[in-house]
Amino acid sequence: MATQGPGDDPTVELTVPAPASPPSDDTMPYAPYPPPALGAPQPPQPRGRGCLVALAIAAGLALMLVLVAAALLARASDSADRERRREAADVELTDCVPTGAGFMASTVTITNHSSKRSNYVVDVVFESADGSRQLAARTIVVNDLEPSQATQQEAGTLTPAPASFDCRISQVQRFSDEG
Repeated sequence: MATQGPGDDPTVELTVPAPASPPSDDTMPYAPYPPPALGAPQPPQPRGRGCLVALAIAAGLALMLVLVAAALLARASDSADRERRREAADVELTDCVPTGAGFMASTVTITNHSSKRSNYVVDVVFESADGSRQLAARTIVVNDLEPSQATQQEAGTLTPAPASFDCRISQVQRFSDEG
């Protein structure tokens, strides 16, 4: 062991590493300013606010699409109702009587009020006088009826006629014969 002499320094020199520099990509979090007081409760941080906004926008768009679809369906339904009323206006029940042989019969007049040659399918129902029971039904088919042309057709049954009965048109369908 070496002895120390006068002038010898008894301290040992240690190298101290330089402090690490912060990352250069700014990913280090920053402390809040001003720093919270020790022991003070932290206010809750809003979470998912962006998701709520996106959900509200999506719900609003979905509601708007439903309303637009309902409006379009209502318009189509109104258009179909108007067309059915026009078709029904072409057909008139002109007679509802028993035949000489004692069966039920009706006479229907069909007038083509459209601007095209048309075909018709007309359903006639024979009912009890109080309308509580259907006794029979017949279908009349008329083809190639020109605009403003009219025709009379009979719908007869082989069902014996009761003392009293009624007839009604249950459905009318008009199809353009010209495409």
